[in-house]
Amino acid sequence: ILLREAGYIVYPVIRNKISAAIFESHGFNCRVGEITDQEAAPRLLANVDAVIVAAFAPWFRGPKPRPARHINEAIVRNSITYAPAHATVVYFSSIVAFGSDIGLSDLHWYGRTKRHLESFVKNECRGTDHEWYNLRLGLIYGPNQEFTNQFVDELQERQRVYFPVRPDRQTNVAHTVTLAETISQCVQQEFDPGTYGVVNQPQWTWSDLVECYLPETNVQYRPELTTDGTNAVVPQFKSLLGNILPAVDTYREILLSLLLYLPDWASTYVLHAHT
Repeated sequence: ILLREAGYIVYPVIRNKISAAIFESHGFNCRVGEITDQEAAPRLLANVDAVIVAAFAPWFRGPKPRPARHINEAIVRNSITYAPAHATVVYFSSIVAFGSDIGLSDLHWYGRTKRHLESFVKNECRGTDHEWYNLRLGLIYGPNQEFTNQFVDELQERQRVYFPVRPDRQTNVAHTVTLAETISQCVQQEFDPGTYGVVNQPQWTWSDLVECYLPETNVQYRPELTTDGTNAVVPQFKSLLGNILPAVDTYREILLSLLLYLPDWASTYVLHAHT
């Protein structure tokens, strides 16, 4: 919506007609089909100046680890192979891909997967006329963002909320307006191809975030708090912290990386029995 308001013609590429209905209700002309299908991809990407790769097949609620990896590679490969000549390619990575550079484990499955796909983007664009940008996105906040709405709704129902973090700690949050501006800069090729972190500038702190979304909530910052308690850390916030704080970069997330190297039957058993 923000890109359309900035003057771009946006074609959402959607896998099925049911999902496309949401975009069509907002006036978008969707292109329905699987980007992983070599016969469908040329039609889905015809006559565009830029391709934004936002699709991702997760391991934990979809295909098995190896098939999921192949799907993600096919998404990237076809998005580049069948993009018009000279079209800019923008890939949505994650700030988790920074790994140890921001205090997270380099073995975290999501970070490893995103780094692999970043390299895939770079290699696929090598020798072509496509300019490429890997955007390591922070936590995306703003209108129409489901997580933002869940986060606010959960916390507003509580009389008191303890945040297990310092109020002056940076959040690594990027709002939708920041993301739209960054995409526009990539499309216009205002900076060199490469890999970039995308967060609000200047960085928002946790107190900035709380004052914006929860101004009337009784909030207390408790960096020493590590376990859930009554009116303490809600599930959404704990999940959010898991992407940015090393304290909750759990062994589970690291062990998920190993599933890629197990036989499919074994990885399926581990996921179903121990997730």
